[in-house]
Amino acid sequence: MKEIASLSYKKSVIIMLILVLVFSLAGCSTHLIQERALGSIDLESIKPRTEAPLMDSETREDTESVIYCYNSNTGTLDSSIIETHTIGGLLDLHELLDKQIKASIEMNQSVFNGIGLNNKVSLYTVIPSDQTAIVNLSSAFRAVEPEMLYGFRRSIAMTLCSTGIRNAIVLLDGREEGLDLAGVLPAGVFTKGMLDYEDEIRKTRTDFTQKTVFFLPSADGTLLIPSVRDVTYHSASSVEYLYSILEEFSQINRSNPQHLFPEPLSVLEKMPEIKRSEDGNYRVISLHFLDRIYSELKENNLSLHVYLAMLTNTLVCFIPGIDGLQVEVGNKMLTELNAEDTTTGNTMLIQDEVLNWDSFNDLIGTEETVYHTAGRTVLKSVRVSVPALNAKNKARIKLEELFKLWTQDLAFEGITKSDIIAVRAERDSIVINLSNEAMKKLNTLNNIQERLFIYAIVNTLTEGGPQTGVVFFFDGKQVNGQSIVLRGKVYRNPGIIQK
Repeated sequence: MKEIASLSYKKSVIIMLILVLVFSLAGCSTHLIQERALGSIDLESIKPRTEAPLMDSETREDTESVIYCYNSNTGTLDSSIIETHTIGGLLDLHELLDKQIKASIEMNQSVFNGIGLNNKVSLYTVIPSDQTAIVNLSSAFRAVEPEMLYGFRRSIAMTLCSTGIRNAIVLLDGREEGLDLAGVLPAGVFTKGMLDYEDEIRKTRTDFTQKTVFFLPSADGTLLIPSVRDVTYHSASSVEYLYSILEEFSQINRSNPQHLFPEPLSVLEKMPEIKRSEDGNYRVISLHFLDRIYSELKENNLSLHVYLAMLTNTLVCFIPGIDGLQVEVGNKMLTELNAEDTTTGNTMLIQDEVLNWDSFNDLIGTEETVYHTAGRTVLKSVRVSVPALNAKNKARIKLEELFKLWTQDLAFEGITKSDIIAVRAERDSIVINLSNEAMKKLNTLNNIQERLFIYAIVNTLTEGGPQTGVVFFFDGKQVNGQSIVLRGKVYRNPGIIQK
């Protein structure tokens, strides 16, 4: 009996230990998404794991990635694992493509026939809702025969798609080159599901559907956001592509009120045509607009700059062999855009009277989510548009956009981007150093306002990235909040977001 009692006692002890462990782990998991009450922890025991940043930076760390190279001998895409780096927790796509292109050239030296890595490759990576990357290759690659060129472009797209990007557009010198020798069949948008060259060429080209990228005005009308759509084309010809895309613009405009712009077919004086420029150097789309294009753009709060960029980038990215657009307004050829017609407020000269990809690539934008106050106790998500080609790190851009929204909130009035001393993006944390004035402002807020202040920043900076929290410094020091512990790392709090 004593042995039975002893065994029963041991079992009871073990069960109690297990229960204690379970409740402890449950507390740890909820701790990641809940704010820490001021009195719940010994503040002096929390030491910052990093130093306060004095200038913007992004940590660089080793990682491995998969690249795909087209093998001209076997006609297959060969994969390999290479060493690459992350910058601020995000994969360095420029380095990835540099290594992928180098490996492709080395694998197919005789086919590339002397094309070297000194040929410039510009990469524009845009990750809006449908995750689209755009690559612009040097015109030197036009010397490669069509099948090899398609395989090379497809290998670039597959490499990008292996990183989580969904769609890739691979241009040559700012235009779509086409799959065949005649330059009639467009590649369109590359995805993981793209067919081998022979199968792609043999596809039915009557009433076929192809993924097409449209560059649509952002909500504020200052940038272009890529949007990939399935478009049906009735035949394989440049004129058919042109009219189908212009008609699709009308459909987009009618179905999506936030992207309001004059429907191209309604403001053209005569039907568009594809022709050679007068000097014979360019194959262009000729568009003749009515004078009322200006008044209609004004009604839609859109500049001629962005409107022409929308049409140019969309058309040259799909119709093979199109170098750009020639535009007339009221029977007058556009040779420049006046300062009042541009988003920059500067006059824009049109080289050779042709608008092309290079005219507008700085207008390509990306959408980011910022969490803004949505009442007394919760945050709501707001989509903001920022330039894709921005020298600032992504975390600073998002923080500046948040502070811009705070100019509309009386509680946070006075906090501006000038209060951001520095931002450092690390692998699992964003470290920010705000001014002493920002700390003084924080001290004037009540507990609810302080909670909104802190978690608007934390949730914004950790949205869509690998980082799980934010480390706060104020003028180089870690300090205590009134109701939330700010020493150490403050974790994301989804519970404060409006559903």
